[in-house]
Amino acid sequence: HAILSHTWGDEEVTYQDVRDPAGGYYARQGYAKLRNFLSKSLTLGFSYAWIDTGCVDKSSSAELSEAINSMFNWYKNDAQPILFRTDDGCVELACSRWLTSGWTLQELVAPSKIKFFD
Repeated sequence: HAILSHTWGDEEVTYQDVRDPAGGYYARQGYAKLRNFLSKSLTLGFSYAWIDTGCVDKSSSAELSEAINSMFNWYKNDAQPILFRTDDGCVELACSRWLTSGWTLQELVAPSKIKFFD
């Protein structure tokens, strides 16, 4: 399956949004990110796609803790990470927020390969 490697923004689509699609999250910037990721995942032939913002219930401390503690192994063993280089508006990866985030370090070092897209 595909897994999105990204940094969180102010307008992410959350687990609660996904559970209540009538909530009007379609206008958020995070929805465009989610839509692009799902489209690219399908194009690449993946049957499943996972994004932390929409799949982890942050209101549950137990679920959040389990996800945080498992992510390195998910990126290493279970998934094909996909990164959109323009996630934060930076054209070059070198100036990207993704490259300087502590959270994404494991997403860089754990997998044997990452697919980068514009």
